[in-house]
Amino acid sequence: MVAATARVALYNTLSPTDSDPERAFRELRAFAAARAFRVAAEFVDRGFPDPHRPQRAHLLETVVEGKLVDLVAVWRLERFGRSLHDIVATIDHIVRSGVGFFSVQENLDFSGPVARQFMIAFVQAQQHFFAERAHAGFAAAKARGVKLGRPRKPIDAAAVQADYDRGFSLRECARLHGISHSTVIRVLHDQPEK
Repeated sequence: MVAATARVALYNTLSPTDSDPERAFRELRAFAAARAFRVAAEFVDRGFPDPHRPQRAHLLETVVEGKLVDLVAVWRLERFGRSLHDIVATIDHIVRSGVGFFSVQENLDFSGPVARQFMIAFVQAQQHFFAERAHAGFAAAKARGVKLGRPRKPIDAAAVQADYDRGFSLRECARLHGISHSTVIRVLHDQPEK
């Protein structure tokens, strides 16, 4: 953890479901006061519908890059980014810039190298878990006879064959019927021989 009297930047993203929008900042300020940190800046994004979080970008570009604070404190990790990967990459950027990072609700200090390694391992485990769940879901659907993937576009095979027989090239047939070159080849191959 950073030393007492450190300068801290507080950040939160508000959700439209927040019944008390000030709650997060009360808790963030209490966190700073309990450790004798000086609040250097507060940043709040409305979050919805703006997924770009302009205040977070300002925090990263101005405060972190300019070394104007010693610590960034957020109310909850889920409020700090758009995805798990985004959160991890941004925290890693902050810590590599020499600024600490703390999540108040989870009571997690990401300032040290061990915390960074844990976070990276956690993200890799999450990605592996989601991939396994997706594969299991696909296998179960396939076992039930569900056709996976995008449904095939209906193709008038006779019209494709007729255009090809009239002298249109494979590419011209593809363009005329709004299908790919390889689909034209497949359609022609599947037609019964005359």
